[in-house]
Amino acid sequence: GSTSSGGEWQIPINHGWSTGVAYRLHIKDTGSLEPRSPSTGIAAATMTVNEWQHVAMVYDGSWSIYLDGVFRGSWSDSPPGDKSSEALNFGSVTSCGSCPTDYAFNGDFDLIRLSSTARYTDSFTPPVEFEPDDDTIGLWFFDDGSGDTVTDSSGNGHDGSISGVASWNPECIVETPVPAGDLSCSIDEESTDADGDPISYTFE
Repeated sequence: GSTSSGGEWQIPINHGWSTGVAYRLHIKDTGSLEPRSPSTGIAAATMTVNEWQHVAMVYDGSWSIYLDGVFRGSWSDSPPGDKSSEALNFGSVTSCGSCPTDYAFNGDFDLIRLSSTARYTDSFTPPVEFEPDDDTIGLWFFDDGSGDTVTDSSGNGHDGSISGVASWNPECIVETPVPAGDLSCSIDEESTDADGDPISYTFE
């Protein structure tokens, strides 16, 4: 996601509140990224305002956090637990009636993926494209562009709904994946090999 300055701290992702926190991401005005598990968390890294960044939070017996694919720390705590009775919130905490509006995330989402497995155990290169697999619980690209539905592309039917002050940012909306026939490529250089023979290209 991309962040900009807002309230004292913001919550881009939250699951659980009235029955206890399963997991949550905090971002303070200082840019401090502070993931939280059921009982505790850490100050993991400093994010850069107005830049797209990839954040991954993983539980595999212990908790760990990655920023742009770089391991930023781990901590011990209990597992997320069953919070199926509470909403998974993107950009706010709807189940906290007394929470200030400054908890709302002041930024943009490109996509969010929720998985049933620990995908990362060490530093990694963030994927350029995401596609659902057997371990994908939910995959939201935020490319609907209008209306109040956020479509889940995992195939599991976990569509979300937009409420409150959230809105679509047309500068962020792209169709993912690109539909067949909508991708065009051009090569401006003369395509010849060392012997002057034409070179053929295949785009897939």
